[in-house]
Amino acid sequence: MTKNRACYMMKGAVSDFSAEISAAGLQPELLGTIVISKKGRDCGKTAVIAGWLQGDFALVADGKKRTIDKPKKKNMKHLEFTRCRPEALNIKLRNGEPVTDSMIREELAAFGNRRDGV
Repeated sequence: MTKNRACYMMKGAVSDFSAEISAAGLQPELLGTIVISKKGRDCGKTAVIAGWLQGDFALVADGKKRTIDKPKKKNMKHLEFTRCRPEALNIKLRNGEPVTDSMIREELAAFGNRRDGV
């Protein structure tokens, strides 16, 4: 675990509540939420929830390798949900309005700066 990640987790900003999300049906409200991958080759990387699939799968995009046009299918058990949900992204995704990769990259960069204390 890297130093920044350990410090971030100690601040209590990350929550693992994928089971609660499914049970409560909160999926539309969580569109645009910034998540951190816990498993796979993208472990430790941040992304944004861009959509949902049947069962416990989310579509995540980071604006670089995983664009909004080709999001990655991720099991919700393999994601750490942060308490950061950029309002502009959430509204656009919920209303079906176009979201650009540059918007996602900007929000993820801002989140990284807040998380690292810059």
